[in-house]
Amino acid sequence: MKKLFCYLKADLKRSLCSVKFPLSVILSVGVLLLATREGIALDSDVLYVFSIVMYGMPAMMILVCGAIVFADSLCEDM
Repeated sequence: MKKLFCYLKADLKRSLCSVKFPLSVILSVGVLLLATREGIALDSDVLYVFSIVMYGMPAMMILVCGAIVFADSLCEDM
């Protein structure tokens, strides 16, 4: 159990103390902002905007942007 906490501490330190974490957050926010600009009028409701953002290509890009932090962690461990 002690090893698990050591591994968890190392992973949290790797993700939160690196440059990749703020980059990942900025890219995710940027993708969401760009996704809301496509074809939305002023009288659109929140559920319509949510469906545009989360059921298309922006949802895939959010997954990629979120994986930036840990995408190369296996390579760093070896």
